[in-house]
Parts: sequence; C-alpha cells; structure tokens
Amino acid sequence: MNTSDRSIIALGNTDEGLSDLRVSPNREWIAYGKLNESITNGIKSNLVVENFSTGTKIESPWHNDWELDGLKTWLNNKDLLITLESQNYPPDFIALNPFTGEITPLPSLFPDQVIRSPDLYVPFADYDPTLNYVIYPALEDNVYGFSLFDRTGNKQIAFSPSLSIVDIGAPEWSDDGQQYAFVAETKSGAYVHTGKLDGNVDATANLGEVLQSILVDKLSWSPDNKYIALVAYSISQQTEKLLLVDLAKQKIIDPCIKVNYKNWSVVDSKFPVWSPDGQMLLVENQTELGKNEVILIDVSKMTAGIFARDVRVLGWISIKP
Repeated sequence: MNTSDRSIIALGNTDEGLSDLRVSPNREWIAYGKLNESITNGIKSNLVVENFSTGTKIESPWHNDWELDGLKTWLNNKDLLITLESQNYPPDFIALNPFTGEITPLPSLFPDQVIRSPDLYVPFADYDPTLNYVIYPALEDNVYGFSLFDRTGNKQIAFSPSLSIVDIGAPEWSDDGQQYAFVAETKSGAYVHTGKLDGNVDATANLGEVLQSILVDKLSWSPDNKYIALVAYSISQQTEKLLLVDLAKQKIIDPCIKVNYKNWSVVDSKFPVWSPDGQMLLVENQTELGKNEVILIDVSKMTAGIFARDVRVLGWISIKP
C-alpha cells in the first residue's frame, strides 16, 4: 500500500500459499515461504527472496532439516535466521545467505544462559548483524541479567543485571549492529538500556515515569538510531501504549496512541514498523469490535491518523517506480 495515495499493489500470486513474510533491514528484499501443490509429490515448500524494484526473484527448495515455520528474521541484509528441526531445546539455528547458498551454523547456548519457555518473549540468543556478537538472558552469581558475548574472542564483554528477565523487553540490535537495547528492572523502576560493542551500557529512560507494573513486548530501533519504539502493557492500569524513547534527550515520549499487539508476536520482531527514513511509524490497534486499525505516526510532527482498516502490517518495503 502506497503511503501517499493508499493505492494497493499486488506483489505476488495470491493463489499460492505464502507464509512467514520477512522484510530485510534495508527494506529492499522480502523473504517468504511458498507452498506449491503437486499431484505427484504432495506439498512442496520453497524459500523465496524477491526484490520488487529490480524484478529479481530467487527461489530455492526448503531443506528437509529446516522447520516448516523456521524462517524467523533477517539477521542483516544478506543472511536469514532459520530454525532447524531438532529434538533439542533450545533448537539449533543457521544463518542462510539465500543469494549464495552459504550456511553458517549458529549456537543457541552460551555461558550462564537462562533458558525460558518458548511462550515467553525472551529469546535464546540475539545475534548482531555480523554474527560475531550475541546478547542473551543470563544468571550470574545468582543475579539475573543480560550478557553480551563475543563469539570470535569466546569471552563475555558485559553483564547487565536485572531483577527480572521474564516479563521485560528482550534485547534488540540496531540496524547497523553498533548498539543494542533492552529493558532491565531495578529497584527504582524499569529502564530502557542501550549498550555498545565495547561493553558500555547506559540507562536511557525510566518507563516507570509513564506506566507502572509494566510488561514490555516489542522494541524497535529507528533506522537513524534517534528513537526506540516499544509497546508497554501496564498490569495495574490494564492499558497498552506505544512509547518512544528519545535517545538524545534520554526521555520517554508518550504519543497517546492506543495499541493492541495480541497477534503480533507470531509475525516478526521488527515491530513497531519504521519507515526507511525514520520519519514515520506504523502500529496496530484492535478495536472492541475486533476490527484492526493501522495507525500511521509522523514522528517529526508527532501527528497520527488511521492509515488503513481490516489489514495487517507485515513490514515496510521500498519499491522504486
């Protein structure tokens, strides 16, 4: 859907079974699974990456040792994170370059790592775009927190303590891979923290100034690294809000936008959805009647309006005319 005139462009054959659509960080490529009906072979699944500006489409068979819904996210602009079929928990992962076919095994277990239920939002390990660094929930000297680990040097770089790691924001890397963000709970409140590859971690904003007894679902960096958007739910107030962290001013901005992300966790981690220039933001809200509203926010002007109804947001892509 075009943001200027809201015209709709069909991007593929709607008769095909498409699943797990993922948009690359540079907004140029889409990856998805495609189910093909075959009389002789039953259902055959393929992996497709497509660039609609250039008309480039790369299609390859889905490997038998990949989980059917194993396409998780783009780790960078060339590698996809895929879960392998496994009896192990946590499962095994690979980074797949669909352009070259190169596969890189990715460990899912690291020192002092805390393994949580798959129903919770804390990941096993969140890799940076270079695949050299990982941040993950850890327990060190009976203290919970998040550990930044250097895979190439096989050493821990930083440990950030938190009173809880179950119901707070799991780590999320910036698009350039130079910073990561997470929410750590202290006695004085739940703070959004930003960390760098050298291990320096700063507490940038106290979410407790806006909401009490919160759960944080999604964290999302703006492409220009000026803001972090997140969705926070207040248990005591029974309300869910979109909040923005202004990293330069180290303060929380409340756009007063009601959101409802009940179904977003199964879609992707890159939500709320930023425009490529970091000027606009998309969120969803489900009304009391069960209708879905897509809200477009102009961050520079801090204005918002309903952009579309009865559709779901899968990502923001750039299609050149």
